Amino acid sequence: MPTALETYVDVLSQQPDKSVKLIVIGYPQNIRDVLEHHPALFESKIKEAYFMNGIFNFGCGLFGDLLGDVRDCAGSA
Repeated sequence: MPTALETYVDVLSQQPDKSVKLIVIGYPQNIRDVLEHHPALFESKIKEAYFMNGIFNFGCGLFGDLLGDVRDCAGSA
């Protein structure tokens, strides 16, 4: 079974440039991994990206010290 990262890379690679509207409604770690490991792919394929920013705030919200990876806090408000 492919990983989430492998699936994102496979699907994005098949799309026309600047054609993807990405809506992330769950944990953003998978998108972070795409940005971290394939930034050029993300830049070339994603037209717009929207992130739900509830209590988790990329792992940096109210319980940021208990949820997820410190890398999830980079650049979050």
